[in-house]
Amino acid sequence: MDSDADFLLLHLSDSALPTGAFAHSFGFETYMDAERITRAEHFQDWLKVLLKVQLTSADALAMRLLYAEPTLQELKRLDARLHAGTPAREVREANTRMGTRMAEIVAETYGTPMVAQYLGLINQRELSGHPALAFALATHSIGIDVDRAIHAHLTATVSSLTQNAVRGIPLGQMAGQRVMFAMREPIAAAVTRSAILEEIDLCSGDPGIDISQMIHATQRARLFMS
Repeated sequence: MDSDADFLLLHLSDSALPTGAFAHSFGFETYMDAERITRAEHFQDWLKVLLKVQLTSADALAMRLLYAEPTLQELKRLDARLHAGTPAREVREANTRMGTRMAEIVAETYGTPMVAQYLGLINQRELSGHPALAFALATHSIGIDVDRAIHAHLTATVSSLTQNAVRGIPLGQMAGQRVMFAMREPIAAAVTRSAILEEIDLCSGDPGIDISQMIHATQRARLFMS
């Protein structure tokens, strides 16, 4: 086992990593407001759809494409595609915030040159920023396999959303742990599915989830920023 690779994955996948993920529901709060998510089973069903469609076709596929061509030109292209392919303004802003923080953390702690370049371009507003791309740059730089990197990123995202559901719905802590355990197979399936997707599939979404994320912007009372 590569201790440096293991440490980086555990570090960047830590739910305590200060990327601001705790402030975002990515649309499940809209379903809460409509009383369509009121318990763990409802949230788990929503999370499976988000993972299978949006997170696989955007985050996972973008990471895989960047691994295939880890150049600055490809990074810029994928950053632009991810931003343009996210219909909901709040989710675009969430990705920018979290992507910037992830890049700052990686650049500061690991000194990864391309992440530092990425952060500079984000700060100059030439690029938007996305956490999946910053994560992929960090894991690729240390030689972590793409499937392992995608699995870690998706697991971290699912974990963050589950903790937000524990606070927001609210769910009990043990209910949240049961959701996490139930998501292990869908996460593995998402990694496998991302390998058979093609460029044309990048950012192919689910209309219901996209619309719920847009509606959240006009929700009168809310706990989350997206």
